[in-house]
This record gives sequence, structure tokens and C-alpha cells, in this order.
Amino acid sequence: MVSAFEEYMEKYNDGRGFVLIGHSQGALLLKQLIKERIDLNPALRKRMVSALPMGGNVLVPKGKTEGAEFQNVPACQFASETHCVVGYSSFLKEPPEGADFGRVNTPLLTTALTEEEASKLEVLCVNPGSPEHSEQVDPMQRYESTTPFPGFLGAFKDIHSPSAPTPWVSFRGQYTGQCEHASGAHGNSASWLQLTDVGPTGDPREKIEEVLGPLWGTHLEDVNVALGNLIGLTARQSATYQQETAPPTVTAVRPRSGPEAGNTFVIIRGTGFLPDAKVTIGSEATVIKVVSKEAIIAITKAHAPGTEEVVVETENGKSTSGPSFTYEAPPRHHCGRLPFQCPHPPLPRPGGYGQGHLQLPWFGDVGR
Repeated sequence: MVSAFEEYMEKYNDGRGFVLIGHSQGALLLKQLIKERIDLNPALRKRMVSALPMGGNVLVPKGKTEGAEFQNVPACQFASETHCVVGYSSFLKEPPEGADFGRVNTPLLTTALTEEEASKLEVLCVNPGSPEHSEQVDPMQRYESTTPFPGFLGAFKDIHSPSAPTPWVSFRGQYTGQCEHASGAHGNSASWLQLTDVGPTGDPREKIEEVLGPLWGTHLEDVNVALGNLIGLTARQSATYQQETAPPTVTAVRPRSGPEAGNTFVIIRGTGFLPDAKVTIGSEATVIKVVSKEAIIAITKAHAPGTEEVVVETENGKSTSGPSFTYEAPPRHHCGRLPFQCPHPPLPRPGGYGQGHLQLPWFGDVGR
């Protein structure tokens, strides 16, 4: 698994982000991969959009999102969060003592923990329907394939598989899911995704059952019962990742001109501005404040007369084809004997900048 991942990153990834998805044994392999190659590697963590090790008992300290198995990869806590983990095991009721999933000490997945060790841990449960509110009841978007399930487990999985002329069948409004927690003997607490049948009375659609017995819960349905939720979740995470890693863009600059001597306050509008942003307007400008991902305040430096593109550079790249700023030579005509007879550019009004606001007469108030 690790060597296959390394070969993919070296030969085929081309600098893109990636999502890791695994279930059961696949989840165990994902945990190993994250521990050995990603958790302690900031560059790879930044490239990992998210990881979905489902049905694999990811352990975390009680009340925390990271720390036991992964030191730097937390549980996802909202739908658009990136570089995080979604994990859960589904059951129709509380996992019994000795369950293979959902319990901290399981005979199938982990080396036996002492009572003291187990009492400090819990199995991660992130509700795929609503990571923001994992203990809230959310509709599960169940999809089942009509193609027979291959291998030994197919004999169990296909007992209640749907029959239809389409490759997939949707079970809208049939089940809800919410993360639940329960204590256990000798510190062996339980955390699981509780599935509840909320379909109408007499619903003829195939039900989910514990076909492998209560110790396994609904392990064979972990993915399918929330397949629509998982697709939507990773789509939102991918969109966020693209925004996070996109080069900055510059869409507006005010004012559009100033003296060649420099010292002109400019407001730059656009997208993708990061705290480390640099601004070049012919020569590198002094960045006063990166107000937000959409606004920067900068001061021009002295530059020969002429028009220059305003460029913002971050770790994600440089902006291109943005608006320009013109450095103007001083007027040659004599405007009078006294200074007040000569026009001067407006100056920033005092107050507010130290609190995150700057009053600029030609652009208005710029907040955080």
C-alpha cells in the first residue's frame, strides 16, 4: 500500500490533491499509510484533501479530534474542512461488548489495550451527513448496486440487494444516522453511527440487517448507507481545496495612479490572498495589511513613470492579467508661490487602522 502510494505520487499525481478512501481492511491500510507517510509530512498533509477510513476504528483521545493514532491529521468538523479524516462504523443498536467495530478494545482490529489506556480513548465517529453536528440526526443518502457483490461476502451482501433495470438504486428517506456514545466495562467505550429506519409504514424497500451478526453490526453497509452523503462531502472538500491552492487573482486596484515618488496607499481586490502575500507594482510594494483573502492594503515605492501590472504572489503562485497602476511624473507647470496653491493627493484619514480598519478617501472603509 505504502509503496503503491509513493509510486502514484511520483509518477502520476502531477501535483494534484488527493482523497484517500478505504473500508474495513482498506481502512486499516489507510491508517498505516497516514501514520507512516502523511501525518508527519507537512507537504503531503497539505496535498491530502481528506481521508475516509470507514469501518476501521480510528482511535482518538476522548473529547479530542486528534492525538492517538494521528498527531497532525484531525477529524473533520465541518463539511468543507480539508486535510482531515472522516471515520465511523454503523450499527442498528449499541455495539455489544466484544464487538469487532465501534468499541475501543476489539479482537479484530487492535492490539489489546489496558483498562487505563482504553479509558482515555474513544473510536472516532464523524457523521457523513453533517460533520458539523455529528450527534445530530441527519438523513442518510443510501445507494445500492444492482450488480451482484463479488467474492465470499457477496453471499451475505446480496441477501437484500435490490433488483432494478438500473445499475444503482436510491433509497431516499429510508434511514437517518447520528453518532452515539456509550460507556463500557473496563474502559471499553463505544462510539458508532446509529442507523434508524424512518421509512413509511409498509415500506417495500430492502432493509439493512446485521447479516454478519451483532458483533459486526451493519459493517457491510457502512459505505452504501451514506454513499450520497460521502460523494457530496468530498465534493465540497475538493472545492475548498481548489480555492485554497489556486493562484491569487487581482480584479481591482484603487487608485489606479500615483506619483513616481511612491508612498501611494493602494487597495487591491481579488481572491486567494494569503498572509504571506507579496505585491509587485513594477517593483515590490510595501504590504501594510492582508485584510482578508479578498483585500490587501499596500504602499507603492518610488518607480520610474509608466504603467505596471499589479501582481500578487503567494505560495500558490502569481496573479496574471490583472489591472495596472500608473506612476506619474510631477507636473512641469508652476502652480503658485505658496504651497497651499498646489493640489495635493488626499491623505488617509486617521483612526481605525490599529483596530483593523483604514479610512481611505478614494475607496472607503476597509475592514478585516
